[in-house]
Amino acid sequence: MIFFYFSDQLECVFGSVMFIGCLVITRNILITIKKQLTKHREPLNFPHILYVTMLQTALIWVVDKMDKKKRIILTMLELVVEQGVHATPMSQVAKEAGVAVGTIYHYFKNKEEIIEEIYIMICQDFGIVLIANVPNDGFKEQFAVIWHNLYNYFIGNPMAFKFMEFVGVPPIINAEIRLKSVKHFTNIRDLFLAAIIKKEIKDANLRLVLQMSFGNVISAARLKFKEELPMNEEQIEDALQMSWNCIKA
Repeated sequence: MIFFYFSDQLECVFGSVMFIGCLVITRNILITIKKQLTKHREPLNFPHILYVTMLQTALIWVVDKMDKKKRIILTMLELVVEQGVHATPMSQVAKEAGVAVGTIYHYFKNKEEIIEEIYIMICQDFGIVLIANVPNDGFKEQFAVIWHNLYNYFIGNPMAFKFMEFVGVPPIINAEIRLKSVKHFTNIRDLFLAAIIKKEIKDANLRLVLQMSFGNVISAARLKFKEELPMNEEQIEDALQMSWNCIKA
């Protein structure tokens, strides 16, 4: 079933603006294969061998088709999340991405430029994900959908979460780069501004309102990843309600 889900996403991997979230599918399938093989200590039966072979074939096809620039970006994302920016030399990125070091410099001036591009791409993801399936009216209902969208994106894309948590922050990401990303959040900004005007939420500094709204999403995801809480459905709804209580009029 995962193979067919994956094949449905290939167009997204190669064509969509939502780049980081879709590339993570490749990594997740690799993890799936590893888990499947680990579970079966007995000799694998034919259907299972076929299943794993299909997954591996799909991955080989994707890696082969993925252009060099995308491989460099994905590799940098994985490495800096795992070992940090300063501990990730370009030579390692080149080796893991299967390209020459000179090829990296054909696309990017330096490591910082790759990091900045990853940051912008994740912000593009946010701009798409946050607004998905948001109802046309009723800000409380809109807020709940936006909140859930961001939480689910983080849980489904742990690399993106860890990047924004540990890498996509000052001084690594400077004010100029952060300013460039603002355009991806204009729809969200406009919804919140309209809610303030309509007195549906507190009339406070917009940056503060957004921080109070979505800071809890980050905290909830962090609790889940650190396994400090299971973040079951009830706990997720509690976190959402706490966020709403912070900003409601």
